[in-house]
Amino acid sequence: MAKKITTSDLQKKLNSLSLSEILTMLNAYSVATGIDIDSAKNKLITDDLQNRLIANGINSCCPACGSISVVGYGSNGNIKRFKCKDCGKTFTLFTGTILEKTKYHWDIWVKVVELTLNNIPMEHIQEILVKDFGLTGLNYKTVFLWRHKIIHSLAKIPMPKLSGIVQIDETFFRESQKGSRNLTSTIKSEDRKPRYGRRPSKYGVMGNEFANVVVATDLKGYCVFHVVGLGKLTVETFTDLFDSYLDNPSYICSDGNTVYKDYCSVKDIPLYVKPSNYLTTIQKAGYETPDWSNPATAKITEENNTKILTKLYNERLIDYIVNREDLTYKEFFGIKNANSLSLARVNQFHSELKRYIEYNSKSVSTKYLADYVGFYTFIRNWKVNNGHYPSSRKDAEAILIDILKGKTTYTTTDIKGAVIAFPMASDKYMAMLKAKTAEMRKLTGNPYFKYDEEDRVISFEKKEYLLNLPNYKLEKLCSKYKIPHKWARYSKVSELLKQPTIGDDILLLISEDRHYSISEEDLQAINDRGYAC
Repeated sequence: MAKKITTSDLQKKLNSLSLSEILTMLNAYSVATGIDIDSAKNKLITDDLQNRLIANGINSCCPACGSISVVGYGSNGNIKRFKCKDCGKTFTLFTGTILEKTKYHWDIWVKVVELTLNNIPMEHIQEILVKDFGLTGLNYKTVFLWRHKIIHSLAKIPMPKLSGIVQIDETFFRESQKGSRNLTSTIKSEDRKPRYGRRPSKYGVMGNEFANVVVATDLKGYCVFHVVGLGKLTVETFTDLFDSYLDNPSYICSDGNTVYKDYCSVKDIPLYVKPSNYLTTIQKAGYETPDWSNPATAKITEENNTKILTKLYNERLIDYIVNREDLTYKEFFGIKNANSLSLARVNQFHSELKRYIEYNSKSVSTKYLADYVGFYTFIRNWKVNNGHYPSSRKDAEAILIDILKGKTTYTTTDIKGAVIAFPMASDKYMAMLKAKTAEMRKLTGNPYFKYDEEDRVISFEKKEYLLNLPNYKLEKLCSKYKIPHKWARYSKVSELLKQPTIGDDILLLISEDRHYSISEEDLQAINDRGYAC
């Protein structure tokens, strides 16, 4: 004979259930009896959320002025209100958080955070919420807005300061207006047409066809990412966005972009520069990998390599330390090895970020790019602090609490009204970029040529380019125009600028420095066209 369940037994069972389980039972009871119990459910959800906010110290002080002198001020339905005795403003425990005006309970929010952290596709998030929490009627658009609120909130969590050896470099994402019905051109006098398939840019990464993301990381693994604008980076923008994150670094490592050279010069920070054409340069000069299966020949190869690298170093064609030109190659090599000076870690981050944005997230509209880059930054830094990537429910709940403490508000109106708000190259600069690109293509016979960030032509100033030219290249120009080698650098440059063909000389030097003739985006487009034939 089955044991009769008493009221006391039932009460004990109910006390052991989570709020989510109780709400599921109430939904079933409402369906079975036809009784509307929505108000009871709303009160349970609101009371539970408020208790959790109190337990975690959310809005324990005035969100307007920060005063702890607050008193109860009645309620609005189930929501308790408070008043600040100092500034006189009223607020609730939900004020300034993403839970404001929510109708979903805590477990659902934690689940959405968990699924977002694990990069679960939105259609699957929708299926899980409907199946596990009974959110019938939940549509794809609602899930996108919900998920984006979480991504935006995590992107706003402060990033760490970087110290010691800091590696900095740029990576680029093609300007995208994914999901927009009305396309807006970022280049004056040119239409912004839809891109069906792979359509390469016209002018490359130095113009408004690309969003420029600067990545900085230290050897502990902490990273700072910023979308700095469309096209070229300037030293002013870099300083504004990154200076507060650089905590007296011992060295900065970068590529050949003069922005970092200018910044380090002002800040008196040693700058290790490794040009992107490093491997091409040493291979062309005869560098070979030693075959250590034959120690005798390997030693000879290594000695020859050292001579090659020394010569290239003295001519400033490979890596070096800015403002330390007095170092011999042996001294430089010792400093480089002792301090692990390289760009390996930042290049790895570039690859991972590209994979996350372009593949895992199926591309991202440029107007949302800062949020997705910031979200990825948070995940990376969280891993450094905790030893693993956040993935579990426990991780998600802790992160949701961090979001609420950060008090980031981001409404549906904010998401829908987002626009591309980054700095971009001026119309004047874009006109100059077009003209200079056409000039280079004609001179080199390369119809695919596009300037990049290492060409040292951010402003297309001939004087600036020549002043930063390695000595041996400057001397070659001086020999060509019979300018005395004993003159000071500034005097040599002034005389070179008077030569009618110096513009062509500079273009050829830029072309010679390249480690590629066709950019990756053009190669991909060419390959796609080949497959289509």
